[in-house]
Amino acid sequence: MRIPEKYQQEIYPFPEAPRTHVDAPLKAGNANVAVGRGFPASPAGAYVQLEQSVSTRPLKTADGVNFYDRNPATCSGEFTDAQRCYFVLEPARPLEAHPDF
Repeated sequence: MRIPEKYQQEIYPFPEAPRTHVDAPLKAGNANVAVGRGFPASPAGAYVQLEQSVSTRPLKTADGVNFYDRNPATCSGEFTDAQRCYFVLEPARPLEAHPDF
């Protein structure tokens, strides 16, 4: 899948290492659902949120990109550059059922 034209300008400034974490999943069939500036990215950066979890690389810190396994309501994993300006976000995990009391 190609990056939609309306998102090209937002993704263009991504440094090379986190940019590969956008390009490879899209080529493998993933899709982006959101691109923007602001949280969790700093005002100088941007983020891309993917439709599916990243399957094109191990979920670990490597190759100039840090990985953090999170579990908030908005995303699960995040890949980011060392300055934490540019983020590639995985979708949120399904909510776990709470036991009945």
